[in-house]
Amino acid sequence: ERQTVEDLEVVLGPARMRGRLERVSDPARRATLDVALSGENLDFDALEALSAIFVGKNGATRFADHDLDVKLDLLKPDIRGIPLGSLDASIRSRDFNTEIDRLSVTGLYGASLSATGSLDQRNERLLAGLDATVVAGDGGELIAGLAERFPDIDALARLRGIVEKDP
Repeated sequence: ERQTVEDLEVVLGPARMRGRLERVSDPARRATLDVALSGENLDFDALEALSAIFVGKNGATRFADHDLDVKLDLLKPDIRGIPLGSLDASIRSRDFNTEIDRLSVTGLYGASLSATGSLDQRNERLLAGLDATVVAGDGGELIAGLAERFPDIDALARLRGIVEKDP
């Protein structure tokens, strides 16, 4: 059985996302929920509210009996006070395993970030892996922006001091 919602619109406060939702169920395999959303000017609160649709307290999935595929294509999101140019992500969840197939961020204090990763939560243990690449034409701008946003991280403050001494 296939259920599809085309021209889906999700409104969370001032944030508006458009996309598609499809649920496929087959007695021979696990049901799949496929969600693709795009939007502009989303903030962290909207993204957190969106994630609460899929993940409950303590990271428990609300669709434990489903495989879940989520694709996000966001322009100008603001993640906890960090304005970005874009955020593009493709995430798959299967049982206890979550795969980040693609995470691409632009405009992170002048830098771009691309990453893939995985999270595996079994037997109350969380195993994680991340492969990330940061490309910055001016690493000083990235360090300064992160140090200003996260003043309690000593390593960023030290790096900022190094950059300011030798730009």
